[in-house]
Amino acid sequence: MGESIELYQWIRHHEPLYLTKRDLQHLNLGDTFEVACFDGNFEEYYIWDNVPSNEIISPEQMFQENKITLTYTNNSPHSWDMEPVFLYGEIQNHTVNMDMRSPETTLGWYPLRDDNCVHITYHRQDCQIAPLSEELVKHYDEFNDGDCIGWDGPMILWSRLHDLPQVYWTR
Repeated sequence: MGESIELYQWIRHHEPLYLTKRDLQHLNLGDTFEVACFDGNFEEYYIWDNVPSNEIISPEQMFQENKITLTYTNNSPHSWDMEPVFLYGEIQNHTVNMDMRSPETTLGWYPLRDDNCVHITYHRQDCQIAPLSEELVKHYDEFNDGDCIGWDGPMILWSRLHDLPQVYWTR
């Protein structure tokens, strides 16, 4: 069998494949595509209950319940209809989330609001760059083209999984 990578290392290793603002700029309204979504609790949809510890499998099999069909629906604010496999046909509309993670903060992924901005209220335990309860507002246009987009975590185009190394996880 070929190369395999532990689950969380696999996700970090493939960060260059995460969807970015640049990818979003190439979409037209109505474009539909499939992604693997690594939101904050992606493991519980399938992996924990169905994949034996240390079993090496394809990314498509490992992330089968993390597959989401996205339809780009709006560019102000940027949003998409999401049809996750784990919701069995239910479609939900969500604004795009922007990656606000950095080594200096405990920030994570934040949705764009109606004004096409991310709004974050800082608390002392979250970040030392702003006073207690100050709000940071960052417009979509202020993000770099290479900044990651997703939904409570990164996304990788489903069509790319086929060419990636196998994956395993350890309980």
